[in-house]
Amino acid sequence: MQKKSSILIVDDTELNIDILMGILKKYDVIPALSGEDALQIAQEENIDLILLDILMPEMDGYEVCKRLKADDRTKDIPVIFITVKNMEQDIIKGYELGIVDYVAKPFNPVELLGRVETHLKLKSCQFNLEQQIQELNKKNQLEIRQLCRSSGEIVNKDILLHYNSNLKSPISKLHAINEHTMKRIQRGEVISNEELINNCEKTEQSLQEISQIISNFL
Repeated sequence: MQKKSSILIVDDTELNIDILMGILKKYDVIPALSGEDALQIAQEENIDLILLDILMPEMDGYEVCKRLKADDRTKDIPVIFITVKNMEQDIIKGYELGIVDYVAKPFNPVELLGRVETHLKLKSCQFNLEQQIQELNKKNQLEIRQLCRSSGEIVNKDILLHYNSNLKSPISKLHAINEHTMKRIQRGEVISNEELINNCEKTEQSLQEISQIISNFL
């Protein structure tokens, strides 16, 4: 069974709340007789929509709306002003504070229901869209990580192939010098100091090349 949408009605007049609860009886309606109560309920309950009267003592609807929109816990709850006021400047102020709609009293029940249903559907669509975006982001992040790992493997292979190719030359020189010297020693040949110095210089040169290649790799 689908959960009923939860609507918070904020009005300091109990009669107005009773009328609205009768019109919105198919929803889960929560009443609040003051701005303070409304803020507390909005923070603690899972509210889908708020119907908020402007003219209330102590804290009017403008201040309630301002605080709702300043709180991360309640800023995304759509707010509809219900008031006897129908002045353009009040409507503009309401929209500037973040309301989604504005209905003047006395209101038409059919019109009110239509507006409530519209904004509940919009909120549901927005929620579903955000969920889809989050899922896509998770999927994209996973694919990016996998791609990075794959790319990293390719890059590492390319780097290793590159440095392996560069190392072959100095290593081959060292191997050739060592092999040539060993064969001469095995044959009992005498190696002059000049030849030994020359071989040492070639060995040192090859070792420097290897050292430079390794340094570039790191």
